[in-house]
Amino acid sequence: MPIFTLTTDLGKDTHLLAKAKMRLLAALPTATIIDVAHHITPFSIDEAAYMMRTCVDDFEQGTIHLISVDVDFKKYPNLLACVYKGQIFITADNGLLTLFAPADETVYYKLPYEEMPEGNFFPLKHALVPAAIAIAQNGIEKVGKRIDHVLEKLLEQPLESKDKLRGHILYVNNYNNAITNITRTMFDNVRAGRNFEVVLNYFDSINSISEHYSDVEEGESLCFFNEDGLLEIAVNRAEASQLLGLEKGKRVTVEFFDSNPSSSAAKTPKTGSLL
Repeated sequence: MPIFTLTTDLGKDTHLLAKAKMRLLAALPTATIIDVAHHITPFSIDEAAYMMRTCVDDFEQGTIHLISVDVDFKKYPNLLACVYKGQIFITADNGLLTLFAPADETVYYKLPYEEMPEGNFFPLKHALVPAAIAIAQNGIEKVGKRIDHVLEKLLEQPLESKDKLRGHILYVNNYNNAITNITRTMFDNVRAGRNFEVVLNYFDSINSISEHYSDVEEGESLCFFNEDGLLEIAVNRAEASQLLGLEKGKRVTVEFFDSNPSSSAAKTPKTGSLL
């Protein structure tokens, strides 16, 4: 029996998740269900794609992922499954799958689903779960029809130059840390051993990579590369997004140089202290 995962924008404090899980367990009593995330910003397929992209390598082949974010069958009438890295991902044809699964490594299937009762706004239970059950029982080839064309969307990538990286905030987590789209590989390639500043706003910047929160005093800002290799900005024992104004989508610039910027009259000194 495969593992099933759920990723939704329903929020954690809702009975709807229990209803969806019980429909799945009624058909497959020995199924294992893992919650990936349910606090996705409503309709934010980029956040859902971030979750999938950063955890796909932790799941075994055959895992079936149900992603109920911006599933609106009037707007996006097709229900899709894609096979990527030996795993199956089910959601609407809303562009989400193309944000994390490269086209040359992915096979797409159009899945059947019954028309939901009038006034029903719960596609996770009435469309995605039945599709997942059918795939688990019969296999993707018998349930779905292969298709070549799906709605494609693109994620904005960081801009690289000789002395700068310009990225943006992908996601603000439960600690109110800001996770950027700047990877360790990008950072190291452009840095080339030089000094740097992560410019957060006119007053605040960070010029070192931390290994632990306690590398700085409480109330001080820090940055580090997280579990997924992305640059993450935090404040020790406080909320970076609130104190530094780091909301989703905000630009983050990393500047690289050969000398300490504070010694240059052209630079305005910045501080990482918040309290």
